[in-house]
Amino acid sequence: MQTTPAAQLEAARERHRTETRREILLPAVLGLGVLALAIVAVLVFANRNPQISLIADFTLSLLVLCPAALCMLPLALGLVVAAVGMNRVHDWVDDKSGAVVRGSYSLNRRIDRIMDKLGRFGVEFGARAAPLESQVFSAFDRPSGTVETEVTYEPTATQRRQSVGRPEQRED
Repeated sequence: MQTTPAAQLEAARERHRTETRREILLPAVLGLGVLALAIVAVLVFANRNPQISLIADFTLSLLVLCPAALCMLPLALGLVVAAVGMNRVHDWVDDKSGAVVRGSYSLNRRIDRIMDKLGRFGVEFGARAAPLESQVFSAFDRPSGTVETEVTYEPTATQRRQSVGRPEQRED
């Protein structure tokens, strides 16, 4: 069975009215009824056995604590709104920090690739330059030792005898 849009709209409105009565008005009427029964019970018991503390407790609850709870409602709602806002900020920061992490990861991979290429180039260059190295650096080697050309770095016997009686002079 097909219904027209107007009939669907009217059915939705009726469901809304029914839910409003059941979920909002019924609990409010029941709460007020319980409050009225409590007032009647206090009045009935107060006439037989006047207990001032019972009446004072009920009056305190009705006139002080209920308004205090109502006054705290905006504060509680503000804290809920703040919690929702912090959740959104957390999600935003998580997205931004994730982008930073992804960027640093890709930059790290790029640096690793470049350093790997440089390392391979250095090894290949060293392997190719090995024959030249022995020829170039052999010019700086000490001459092979013959007795006549060998350089000694220790003082001669005459130099040792001359320095025995003198105190050492330091150059500052």
